[in-house]
Amino acid sequence: MNVEVGGGSLIIFRAPRSTGDVEESAPAVSQDYCRARELAERAAAKDATCTRAREIHQELAQAYARMAQAKTLSHE
Repeated sequence: MNVEVGGGSLIIFRAPRSTGDVEESAPAVSQDYCRARELAERAAAKDATCTRAREIHQELAQAYARMAQAKTLSHE
């Protein structure tokens, strides 16, 4: 779903609700995927046309960076 906010746009992805433990129902996501999404979100933040969109893209980028880091630590 695309949402217009102050001249910029945000893309909102909705996941189905889980009924149970989040860890068990969450799909496996690779470290490479997390890094790619982090870079994509940072690029989107750079190109965003409004402050709030930039902030949200930066928050998403940071979340993906944390996920990638957690995957690195779990494989050591």
